[in-house]
Amino acid sequence: MSLQKTKHLLKAGITLVTAVPSVSLYLFGSVLNRFRSKKSIGMLVRSSGEHLHVLKTMAASGKLEASIEEVFPLNQVRQAHTTSESGRVVGKVVMSVD
Repeated sequence: MSLQKTKHLLKAGITLVTAVPSVSLYLFGSVLNRFRSKKSIGMLVRSSGEHLHVLKTMAASGKLEASIEEVFPLNQVRQAHTTSESGRVVGKVVMSVD
């Protein structure tokens, strides 16, 4: 997910955090963020209890919010897969088992 693809979804003052940062984000992100109202940062993530605790704390305080593209009932798994593979998805495609 890049800032270019998602900036129309962000409010001014919001920072996009991605675990799949581009090379340009690493090289120029901190410089460009000084001039943007919508910022982006990249981070490399590995699974650990400490990292999950940080993410849980951020989510509980409202500092972390997942972007959900669409929620599908389980009986529409084919449509969910088609949507996911379309190349136009900005958030997560979620399957509901209710």
